[in-house]
Amino acid sequence: MTHWAKTQERGSIKGMMFLLYVLKFLGVAVCKVFLVPVLMYFFATKKAPRDHLKQYLSHLHAIDQSQPEPGLVNIFKIYINYGFAIIERIAAWQNKLTIKQVNKHNETLFEDLVRRGQGAILLVSHLGNYEISRVLGSSLSGVKLTVFMHTEQSAKMTRAIKKINPEYDLSVIQGDQLDIKVAMLLKERIDQGEFVVIAGDRVPVDNDQAVLTADFLGHPANFPVGPYVMAKVLQCPIVSLFCLKSDKAYDVYFDLLAESVTFDRHHRDDALREYIHQYTLILTRYVKIAPLQWYNFHNFWLDNTQTRDK
Repeated sequence: MTHWAKTQERGSIKGMMFLLYVLKFLGVAVCKVFLVPVLMYFFATKKAPRDHLKQYLSHLHAIDQSQPEPGLVNIFKIYINYGFAIIERIAAWQNKLTIKQVNKHNETLFEDLVRRGQGAILLVSHLGNYEISRVLGSSLSGVKLTVFMHTEQSAKMTRAIKKINPEYDLSVIQGDQLDIKVAMLLKERIDQGEFVVIAGDRVPVDNDQAVLTADFLGHPANFPVGPYVMAKVLQCPIVSLFCLKSDKAYDVYFDLLAESVTFDRHHRDDALREYIHQYTLILTRYVKIAPLQWYNFHNFWLDNTQTRDK
């Protein structure tokens, strides 16, 4: 199985910059029109992502018959939603995105942390468009975030976004370079009341041992233990964040996974499995709210041995 981080990026920086200039001078709607044939090309020319999304929809539909069926139409809708989400994210950085309504759910949880000056880990996922929540007038506006992630996979997009926001990558720490120096830096930021953003459903690049298996949509999948270990080391709460689109509105959701993460070395895996289990329950709840906003085009489930990245 090809690891997600080793999948070669497709598309060119020139193509991305073309779309950015269309967005800048012609607006969001026209940019989306230009993007559709690009999405159709990627949809038609690579089979593995389609198979992976089909399996996701199959698992979801199997546990809830009211969810979208795993057909090509719904798979392509995910492509469209993903592409449009990128456009809206970039438009938001340019102050060109108009959102009529932002619905905030359990926001008092986050506001309390900000008021207390308590930094925390924000656990995000492949579901929805969490980055856009910072510019939607939610309580994330003005709050300092440090994104701890593997940036090499999206290097082209990062360079393109930097053309709009030169300071974009200043708040990003390369996720496969965690060492004492980085841990001390993150600890300092947490102590200053800042927030560290980590993906809760993305396995480590070069450490297959830093995962545990959990049931997700009725099938086994690996989830990283890193966010919970980090929350214990940094002695801070861990909160999930989802930003989902519905019609012309966005819904921002906060859920507390743990005020503090605790475990000893004798019961480490059992404790971590319980934290991950709670996260998968939260993730499942929001997947059912926005099933066509699942933007993981890679092999996710362990029983998907017949599908490989091509």
